[in-house]
Amino acid sequence: MWDKKTYVVCFVGAFIVASMLVPGVERLARRLGIVEKPNPRRVARQLPLAGGVAVIIAMWVTILGATFRENRISELLLENTADLRALFLAGLAAGLLGLYDDWRGAGAKLKLTVQLLVGLALYVAGTKIDALTVPVMGSVPLPEWLVFVVTLLWVAGITNAVNLIDGIDGLAAGVALFAALATGVVAAAAGDAFLPVTMLALAGALLGFLRWNFHPARIFLGDTGSLFLGMTLAVASMQTHAKHTIAVSMLVPIAILGYPIVDTLAAIVRRRLRGRPIFSGDRQHIHHQLLARGLSAGSAATAIYAISLLLAIAAIGLVLDSPFAIAGALTAAAFASVVGVKRLGLLDIARRATKEERRRLARLRAYAAYAEHVLDDTSRSPLQALEAALAQAALEADTTIVRVAPDAAAVPGAELVYADERATVFAVFQAPYSAIYREEAIAVLAGLSFRASAHLPALGSHAPTQPSAAPA
Repeated sequence: MWDKKTYVVCFVGAFIVASMLVPGVERLARRLGIVEKPNPRRVARQLPLAGGVAVIIAMWVTILGATFRENRISELLLENTADLRALFLAGLAAGLLGLYDDWRGAGAKLKLTVQLLVGLALYVAGTKIDALTVPVMGSVPLPEWLVFVVTLLWVAGITNAVNLIDGIDGLAAGVALFAALATGVVAAAAGDAFLPVTMLALAGALLGFLRWNFHPARIFLGDTGSLFLGMTLAVASMQTHAKHTIAVSMLVPIAILGYPIVDTLAAIVRRRLRGRPIFSGDRQHIHHQLLARGLSAGSAATAIYAISLLLAIAAIGLVLDSPFAIAGALTAAAFASVVGVKRLGLLDIARRATKEERRRLARLRAYAAYAEHVLDDTSRSPLQALEAALAQAALEADTTIVRVAPDAAAVPGAELVYADERATVFAVFQAPYSAIYREEAIAVLAGLSFRASAHLPALGSHAPTQPSAAPA
């Protein structure tokens, strides 16, 4: 009974600590200027970043407190100091890297280098993936050189996967919450009393943070939080894997982290097929597609939570050897995936722009370069110049540009271009263009909208939809 009580205390304690810390972290981030930087590729509301600081502190203060309780769990925490140290130091390194990125900015190469160095340190310390599950053959031991490669790929891959899904309010924190709970249950089912404490503390901290991060968010995880969560889950999943002797051991963390893994693999394939760097940003992630089809940020996050929950149930079913749980969860997840692929057009990632689309894009990009002169035209007011630039860009892109109040409902059939605290901009394409054309056209329109946002008048909460250009 005392074990369960300690688990509950860790979860509730972390929830309370995180809930209390977030407002203070929010104020401190604003004071230090650690706020979302203006970016034409994403919703820009100038909200504080570094919310992950509250999650990190809440999780580890609670775990530290658990070591002072005189019971079997505190003994296990002290007995597993090597695993605890690996989990703490790896997460801390990722969190500090993310904090530097939120505050000063860090390039993709620096972030990847640090992640690989952390992976190397984990490998040397003995936290590694030494076997993979192969259908029919079961768990297959890996040669040492492949153990090294797979371990580093897993650490960097999962860390970046969680980082990449942090695109809308509450998404990364919610997905990580389900992953942490599932990892804790899986570890407990394997007879491990150490990992459930750390994962329940993480889950409680995330739930406390979600009070302030779910739509409409007051603060973001930032790279501080998303990199910390990715690294912590990557390490915890390896520690869980190491304690399993069943053939499905590596399938369990893959199922638990299924959503960020699939979204990241799709992004890599999409960018490679389009000849773009895999670390370049785009607006074709699953959550972007949901937003483009009219879902609010809250509804999109909730839909993805449901998929994450089903995958977590499937992972727990694998460990408990429950065919009903596995079949039910995987069937539901597969059905949702098939419907999602069809409705979101994810299979369109390989389709290249047609000759006509390439001509349109060339004209649009040429106009975007020329628009710099239009926007600097001193013969007319800035407002007139901006309206003219947006109107001509819409004409070149074969779209209608629609500006609405920031809290207004999504425009049916429109795709999100840009949003800030002043207004939200949508684009309605006049023909069924390919995904790559829509993405590239929206990127150009987003740049112009971002440039215009500081000068165009803000729209009130009851302002009607205002098209700024007629369709071509």
